[in-house]
Amino acid sequence: MARGVSIDADNSLAGDLAAAADVVVSERMGHPARFELQLPAPVKRQDIPALTDGRLDPGKPLSIFVEDGAGGIDCLVSGPVDGHAIRLVHGSGNSRLTVLGGDASVAMDLEMKVRQWTGPDGPAVMAICGEYAVPCLPAGPVMARMSMQHPLVQRATDLAFLRRLAQRNGCQFWIRPMAARVGPVVNQGFFQPITFSDGNLPVLRMNAKAGGEKNTIDSLDIEFATDGPTAVKAGGVEISGVSDFTADTDLSGMDPLGRTPVDRIGPTPRTTRLTVAGDGASDLEPRGSAVLAEAQFFISATTATTAKRLGRIVHAHDTVKVEGAGSRHSGRYYVAGVTHRINTAAHTMDLHLIRNAWDEEPGGLMGALP
Repeated sequence: MARGVSIDADNSLAGDLAAAADVVVSERMGHPARFELQLPAPVKRQDIPALTDGRLDPGKPLSIFVEDGAGGIDCLVSGPVDGHAIRLVHGSGNSRLTVLGGDASVAMDLEMKVRQWTGPDGPAVMAICGEYAVPCLPAGPVMARMSMQHPLVQRATDLAFLRRLAQRNGCQFWIRPMAARVGPVVNQGFFQPITFSDGNLPVLRMNAKAGGEKNTIDSLDIEFATDGPTAVKAGGVEISGVSDFTADTDLSGMDPLGRTPVDRIGPTPRTTRLTVAGDGASDLEPRGSAVLAEAQFFISATTATTAKRLGRIVHAHDTVKVEGAGSRHSGRYYVAGVTHRINTAAHTMDLHLIRNAWDEEPGGLMGALP
């Protein structure tokens, strides 16, 4: 049995699947969460029942729950099955079925649509998510931002269109299931800029002092590159062609995760240019910010831990704290991706972290080494 896992298949508790399956769940920024259930597929009565189990047919809903380390539960993913990978081995019990699927946003990517939206972007996001019973309240500025002189035309699937709106507003769009063991899973939509948490964060600790708090990771691989843009020279022409406008931006409004952000490292400014047609500077400003929102994360790190060792479940879009990586690279990091691997031995989390500054933040001794 996969450690601490329970599974709902076709809206019913599936203890037999949880007892037999190894589980992989992958969460990545900009992509739907994906799951794999790796199941044995033995021959029984001249057939292979696992391959014809109706609960695992394409389109059937499946939810994966895990213990969160604090006496509660966490829903890693909830969404439809969309495929199988099958390995059949003659004359042995080693045949395997891998059930593939994704989160609720998979259903938003099935139909190419052509339609027009008027008014602010925010209500359009809410309306689309509402069609899939996914509540979503976009960040405040998105609710007010609108194209005054022309309608917003959708020529894409709902998911692709939502991601396009997110990009032009300097936001991300993702769906996260809200854990509940009574009744159906509620999927919550998020449409907001990258934001960082503080307070009681998961701590990825190494090089702890003897007799002190325990280490929660054994290694941390870090890379950084400082060749990305730190400023945008943006200009455009009104769609009517009457006049032009500018909307230059830089990283001054960004929230750094350390004392030294990327626009204070290396030769600066590093400037890129953005030229578009639009309604005015207010239409262009978020596009420039969106370019820098990605470019600001010049530090990338990878590590691994287990749910038991950390005492927490980590998701993409969370904030974590790194300790013991020295004064330059200890501090808060944003979680760009997590791969959960759950089997009888452990619940392992492979983490991809990103950061937009180095040096410790004021008030911390997070980089102290023994």
